Amino acid sequence: MHLKSALLIGAAGAGLATTAAHAQSPQPSSPLVQATIVATCGTPPAGYSAGQPMPMTQDTTGKLCTLSSGGGGGGPVTIANGADVALGSTTDAAGGTGTQTAISLFKQIHLDLVSPLPAGTNAIGSITNFPATVDTNTGAAGPSTLRVALATGSTVTASGVSAGAITSFRQTTTASAVALSSNAATNGYCIKAMAANTGTVAVGGTGVLTTTGYPLAASESVCYSAANTNASFIIGNGTDIVAVTLQ
Repeated sequence: MHLKSALLIGAAGAGLATTAAHAQSPQPSSPLVQATIVATCGTPPAGYSAGQPMPMTQDTTGKLCTLSSGGGGGGPVTIANGADVALGSTTDAAGGTGTQTAISLFKQIHLDLVSPLPAGTNAIGSITNFPATVDTNTGAAGPSTLRVALATGSTVTASGVSAGAITSFRQTTTASAVALSSNAATNGYCIKAMAANTGTVAVGGTGVLTTTGYPLAASESVCYSAANTNASFIIGNGTDIVAVTLQ
């Protein structure tokens, strides 16, 4: 009994010692990625040969060598002219002629946007000068005519309009259409039905009827821009009177 117990105790102790030893053994660490330092990027150290895995290289400033011409990062990138666009230099002048860089073009665009229009005879769009004539009629406008549209209620001061003498006359209606007396009208004329009229006067062109003409009740009026008052015809009850004024 004593021998068997001793053997069991010894075996158990040996197992615990083995477990402890394994627990205290250091775990292997991950391999570090290291770079070989070279004096100048692009000059690999001796022993490098094609097809063989070799460590990366970096220069003495700590820059990783990524191009055969120098350290990676930090340097300007220039796109060859004709490939896409030549970016150029920060010292490139705006605009210029011949081959231009992207920087010179951007500088010129900036000047065009922020610079005021220079003095002189510069044209804006398609307008080179203002015509001498302002026309508000509906006829065809020539190259020397500026057509304007006037809003309703606008005040217009006219110059150069003939200011002839003001003429007035009265005319009694008849039961058939009769032209107004002939009078040249430079600036048109107005027709008004007298306040004492008892019927309706109809105004219109040749052959106007009481059912087709423009009706004028007592004290109502209408104006026309015709060059002569005889362009208007009137018809009424034979006693009503209209007053006409013109200039």
